[in-house]
Amino acid sequence: MTSKVNKLLTGFEKGEAYLYLLTYSLYRSSKDHLKIQEVCKGGYVAPTVWGKLEEFLREFSPSIKVKYIIGACKILGAGYSLSSETRKPIYAALPPGTIIKVDGTKEDLLKLYREGISEVGSKIGYGAVIPIPLIR
Repeated sequence: MTSKVNKLLTGFEKGEAYLYLLTYSLYRSSKDHLKIQEVCKGGYVAPTVWGKLEEFLREFSPSIKVKYIIGACKILGAGYSLSSETRKPIYAALPPGTIIKVDGTKEDLLKLYREGISEVGSKIGYGAVIPIPLIR
């Protein structure tokens, strides 16, 4: 897959690209279920999820700018612990198939491909993206 992504980015140095989300991308939220619903109000990406993604990408690389997101915000729970009888964290999540248009460099896009865009769980595969450059 890495060779295919490198091929996609051949000739691309800097500019606009789409990030196609392959797996859920999780963002920390309040423990209050109702506050998470506010983040996801209306089913479409709300400014608070947009802000969380922008903040994550700003820390990742200041040169990446989010242009728009096509997708729905979901509420995703990590389950329930029977041993401690407590609910595991609940996250605001962007689902697989979400498309995020960004401005960035080839190096940044390759780094996003390798590391993902999930605030939580990227080491186990959450937030995996394929960068698709817009070459004109």
